[in-house]
Amino acid sequence: MTDDTDHLETKDVFIDTEAYVRERFNWEAKTFTRIAELAKKRQIHVLTTSITKREVRNKINEALTHAQSALQKHEVVFEQLSIATDNAKDGASERLLKSFDDFLKRVNATEVPLTQNLETLFDDYFERVPPFSEGKKSEFPDAAVVHALKQFAAQTKKSIYVVSGDRDLMSCCADGSNLIHASSLSEIISRATVTKKLHDDLLEFAVNDFTLRDDIRTQLRTANVFFYGLARFADRIEVEATVNGVENFNVVGLNVISREVDQTLVCEIECEACVGFSFKIQVGGRFEEDDSESVWVFPSAEVTIDFNPDGISRFTYISGGLTSSLDVDAAEVYCLERFR
Repeated sequence: MTDDTDHLETKDVFIDTEAYVRERFNWEAKTFTRIAELAKKRQIHVLTTSITKREVRNKINEALTHAQSALQKHEVVFEQLSIATDNAKDGASERLLKSFDDFLKRVNATEVPLTQNLETLFDDYFERVPPFSEGKKSEFPDAAVVHALKQFAAQTKKSIYVVSGDRDLMSCCADGSNLIHASSLSEIISRATVTKKLHDDLLEFAVNDFTLRDDIRTQLRTANVFFYGLARFADRIEVEATVNGVENFNVVGLNVISREVDQTLVCEIECEACVGFSFKIQVGGRFEEDDSESVWVFPSAEVTIDFNPDGISRFTYISGGLTSSLDVDAAEVYCLERFR
């Protein structure tokens, strides 16, 4: 591939369940909208499987359950504000699942048939071949998907992008495989939007532009922080957090989301930094009796931080140079809950 050729190595793109979850099933967001545009122009060909569709539907229903739990927790407040919550109850699941089906229709997704030869799956399982890196039975759905994709790629004689943040699926896309790993949908969009040379020039600019880096650091310090993933603890744990420091900041990646009419390039910047948080956690307990003595039992949670600022920069060529601006909306903190 030369610097002036298309940045995409293949048009076939498989979107893993993890990628759908990461995008929060927001079908009207910029990412999914651009994927639909690229599919309509036949710049990409979206692939799926029956397993993937079932997994996504399960994840959508899980998200709905968590949302309904949060609504119920604050139902009195919503009533006082005259905010109706009925739409999140009756027929909500059917409407959400239909939105997913509609997206698949928009991108004209092709369902890859599953392989009927289970012997090869069991061979990989016992030999600990990815995605069976830890020998978990739960990885069988991923293994079935991977085998189906490899078989489809062999039949069509085309490689397939596998969009996923799952490490085991990444391992399945090793050198010599007909599967190519892409860490995000934004990477696919970027590859389909600009050449490799332009992408590399933009990345070099973002890495070396101290004004841009200072702007990002400043906005990270004042970014709102939202929590998600509390799941079954959501009705008993209240968590607030603020950013109290940003150190060792670096720009490590860039994806071009779109090219505007005025030739402005809208980019997503990937950064890494050591970010300090201040937490305020309120835990509600439940009353129990133990040997006729009153005790308070508190659930505990192991908190894992996944800091993903929604940073969108707009680059434009001016007099042979580049200028930039950045807006960081918020950070997210994911809570991995466990009882002690």
